[in-house]
Amino acid sequence: VEAFGPQTLLTINLVPEPLEVEGLTVLTDRLAERRRGVFGIVEVLDRGQLLLDSGGSAFDLVFRMLPFVAPCGVGSEALCLSGRSAMGQQREIKICLDDRQIPSSMMETALAGIDPRSLYLVEVYGRVGEVRLYSPGYIKRVLETGASLRPLTFGCGTDP
Repeated sequence: VEAFGPQTLLTINLVPEPLEVEGLTVLTDRLAERRRGVFGIVEVLDRGQLLLDSGGSAFDLVFRMLPFVAPCGVGSEALCLSGRSAMGQQREIKICLDDRQIPSSMMETALAGIDPRSLYLVEVYGRVGEVRLYSPGYIKRVLETGASLRPLTFGCGTDP
């Protein structure tokens, strides 16, 4: 028996359960449909890319993905896109975690404790200033229950 060292390539072929593969295909199709439309170009980080992330927090990740974001004001946890809206107001970004909106007053606090490598998927809609973060547990629940993903035009859900 030959010993394997850190530089030895080892391939293990796994046969996934058909239901899991079918569920992932359906979820991928649903996500692709969501990414078309008025929200503009989406930048997506999948599980593989997130696992290679350099570290930091999900809050840091938002700054890397949206370079024109800054705190909305001194002492504010809310984040705004640079520039003003057509009405002359700051454009506050929206961040959703597992389809629940993170309150802008707690944005840094909520995201500082999340390691991007623990996420399953990140969607960044830079044009409208919206970021969707999904955990592996949430994606698993969606696959198991066949639940629908909230259309982007409906926004994030809010906790009661």
